[in-house]
Amino acid sequence: MVGLSLSLLGTFQAIRDGQPVVGFESNKVRALLAYLAIESDRPHTREELAYLLWPDQSDPVARSNLRQALANLRRTIGDEATQPPLLRIGREFIQFNSEADYWLDITAFDALLAASENHSHRRAETCKHCAQWLQRAVELYRGNFLEHFFVSDSDAFDEWALARREKMRHMVLTTLYRLADFYERRGETTQAYHSRSASWTSTPGAKKRTARSCALWTSMGSIVQPWPSMKPAGVFYRWNLRPNRGLRRRHCLRRSKLANFPI
Repeated sequence: MVGLSLSLLGTFQAIRDGQPVVGFESNKVRALLAYLAIESDRPHTREELAYLLWPDQSDPVARSNLRQALANLRRTIGDEATQPPLLRIGREFIQFNSEADYWLDITAFDALLAASENHSHRRAETCKHCAQWLQRAVELYRGNFLEHFFVSDSDAFDEWALARREKMRHMVLTTLYRLADFYERRGETTQAYHSRSASWTSTPGAKKRTARSCALWTSMGSIVQPWPSMKPAGVFYRWNLRPNRGLRRRHCLRRSKLANFPI
């Protein structure tokens, strides 16, 4: 069993030895853990971390707040009793220990995409192994990065989180589109539609994806119904990956098939 399990795709979740981690004094302590875990490739100065979470405070006050948050974090995740420790703490630098016993959903997500990218195959769009890796990556994506997570008075952290959120969102949309192509080529129209529907968005190329989704439903057969009368696919709305209003009005969905569609 993994010592610390940290899930940041969707709502913040921390589990240690199979039990939810409780005892965080504030969201800033959670934010400190999330930031250190993701940016674990380098050490961070105390000054940097203090400014990240308390940008409007004076340097002495911000550093004092950081010491308190760090003490609470170590106590909450049981860092002092963990070998090797989860945090490498020095006089001026702090770093998350990538060699410690932990699991991070974003690291697992990246590893699955890397496995697909580095896999030797004739054609990526028809590779079963790659499709399995991509499907597992999609399953890790419970929602947008740090969904419904707010830190008061910290624009610097919010900007970092927003950039990471958009990056992860783009990655999962690309992954869903690749999966849709794979299932389409195999004639698995329901799976293809499920993947493609989750990738609907108002980004460039959305009209093309919408047209292809309509074509998939046509191949499955059924009577066309307008969007308002339909129950939306669960993955699509759960991740808030919504098309713009114009695409919604023009999109074709089928009542008879959608009644049994995965929610």
